[in-house]
Amino acid sequence: MLQRGFDFAQKTLSAINVLLKYNNYALLTQILCRPYYELAIRLLWASRETDGWECLQAYCANEDKKWAQEALKLTNQNDHAKYILERSERVLALRNADGKSYKTNLKIPEMLRMIKEKDCEQGILQQDSIIDIFEYAYVYRGMCRASHSHLSTIGPIDTSVLVKQTIYFTGLSTFALLRAYCYFAEKDKNKEIETIWKKIAHIFELC
Repeated sequence: MLQRGFDFAQKTLSAINVLLKYNNYALLTQILCRPYYELAIRLLWASRETDGWECLQAYCANEDKKWAQEALKLTNQNDHAKYILERSERVLALRNADGKSYKTNLKIPEMLRMIKEKDCEQGILQQDSIIDIFEYAYVYRGMCRASHSHLSTIGPIDTSVLVKQTIYFTGLSTFALLRAYCYFAEKDKNKEIETIWKKIAHIFELC
């Protein structure tokens, strides 16, 4: 999943860079920003929490299970759905050290709050910081407007504002993603740190 995270980041940032060259496509860049931000926040959260990685895997398995249960009703998807359902249930059957199932209901506001709490504990942020509220209300919900075809995105739009927002959104997402990989690398000393840093440098070049 870490490798896929790198690949997704590189492809998404490359696509955004192309679209930003054309003002008419500025709105599309914000649609691309949302899944990139979600990926970055989920990985950053998982890198900081106990059993975070296992919870993230359980979350993905649960999402796959939802799809498979619906796809079973389609004749041309039945075999593949059964395969996905079996793999998903295998992951969801795993238990933590206390014998409990891993958390699958990972909501962005909750993860932002927990990330902020960890940062406060480490002295990165002050205790009265409301960065989690700002990121959810302004950053994440801002991205969702375009993805959800909100009425505010219909009609004349100041593309210069959209471009500035996209640059800010991608920068924030990239920083969160790179922090996540640093925390993962710190936890697992056996990882190829040099390889990770080369990939991080490449993502910075794209951002």
